[in-house]
Amino acid sequence: MKLLATLTTVFPDFNAEVRDMIQEGNKVVVRSELTGTQAGPFMGFPSRSRKISIQAIDIHEFKDGKIVRTWHSEDWMTGLHQMGVFEK
Repeated sequence: MKLLATLTTVFPDFNAEVRDMIQEGNKVVVRSELTGTQAGPFMGFPSRSRKISIQAIDIHEFKDGKIVRTWHSEDWMTGLHQMGVFEK
């Protein structure tokens, strides 16, 4: 939960919105869009007050109606570009 507290502090308008859900067998894939405006330092990079919009993918494996495993990925390379981290 520390990560979520950090994200909602650095990006006070942080929002996660589910865009797609696909079920196949005992797995559910969820594609989400994470958005927010950087208001403080993030991973050592100062704020430029820029908005970001990145994609997150979760794959949940179910057994007996419960999630038994999750794979999670977020596209922070796109977010860092949007925050201007790689600009000279």
